[in-house]
Amino acid sequence: MITSKPNTIYKDKVDLLITIPSEEKEKKVATFFSQFAFEYVFDLIFAFLYKNTIL
Repeated sequence: MITSKPNTIYKDKVDLLITIPSEEKEKKVATFFSQFAFEYVFDLIFAFLYKNTIL
């Protein structure tokens, strides 16, 4: 699971919990931050899978 909330109620139900920083309340560019953070995480996951020839 990928989330910005490390204390989510689902944390005990998943095998892997990836948390990203949550800057929405502190900065006024919240939607851009979230979008770029998730895109970066997805790019890293894809690069790992591609490198290990899983894809």
